[in-house]
Amino acid sequence: MPACPHCGADNRPNDRFCVQCGKELAADLPSLDLMDAGIVCSACDTFNEPDRKSCIRCGQSLAGMTGFLHAVSAHAVSAPPDPELTDIKPDLPEPTAKTDPAPPVTPQPDKQPSAKMPAPVTQAADLSARLRLVRGYGREDSTYPVGPNGITLGRSMAVVNITDDPYLSPVHMLLRTNSGKLLVEDRKSLNGTFLRVRGQAELKPGAEFIAGSQRLVLLGLGGPTTDVRTPSTPDTRPYGGPLPPQLFVALRALHATPDGKVLAGAVMLRAGPIIAIGRQGCDLNFPNDSRMASPHLELHLRPQGLQISESVPSSGIFVRISRPTPLQNGDEILAGEELFRVEMG
Repeated sequence: MPACPHCGADNRPNDRFCVQCGKELAADLPSLDLMDAGIVCSACDTFNEPDRKSCIRCGQSLAGMTGFLHAVSAHAVSAPPDPELTDIKPDLPEPTAKTDPAPPVTPQPDKQPSAKMPAPVTQAADLSARLRLVRGYGREDSTYPVGPNGITLGRSMAVVNITDDPYLSPVHMLLRTNSGKLLVEDRKSLNGTFLRVRGQAELKPGAEFIAGSQRLVLLGLGGPTTDVRTPSTPDTRPYGGPLPPQLFVALRALHATPDGKVLAGAVMLRAGPIIAIGRQGCDLNFPNDSRMASPHLELHLRPQGLQISESVPSSGIFVRISRPTPLQNGDEILAGEELFRVEMG
């Protein structure tokens, strides 16, 4: 019996409108088969790798079990493309020398991000901007002005090089101005460039974010798993069967192998509508992460998509950017283990 996404009331399979609140029930969304990533155990909700025959947690046979993720039509955390920024090329030349790639790894900040971010400022054509290093391998509190031709940061081939940070690429990111706007752009770095979320943001499948020392990727948003061995009837559910229809989210942890290759870790499923993540006392806990607050962040699940938000102002969530992104005064950028704050005016 499908649940209403507005009030949660149960409805008959063929109902178009909710019997409780009268609102239209959401139409079926296109599905992504979770079998591509693994199998969900209906007895304990543990996610298992595709080649597992029995659950790694409870030993339940996984034969005949399937799970599905719905595609999420939500906006990315980055701002919509700006027509003025289309096909803009940076003024700085591409590096030509070859260097060894940096090992992919979750940044390990020694300090928490600042608790309160400064208010945005209006950007003008004569914008004066600089980066201030909050923490990292470089000298803390150093400032780097963004000139008319922009500025690159990296480990060995940028305008500003922080050679001691092994997680930076040779040229990791670029900051430049265009039409009075300050932009940050990842230069195809191995570990990516991350921008701190201001309060809350919308995420879409494939979005990658860092909270504490955890590096996570959003696989998708969907409905319940199904066990084809014990089908339910219209009015009765079997013992050990999946929960009634409700939204859930699938997250995959990312790690690094000793040789520096990216390793996709466990897939974690949690039911909504609100999922708390933190060090302890949450729906998803990382008790050994001393940089994770309790709670650290919340995921708000809705039929239209997923929203991520800080639980406390000092926690900090960083989302990986995928295109040139406008910056505001007080924004914080994470590249390798270097945390920079944007200062304007």
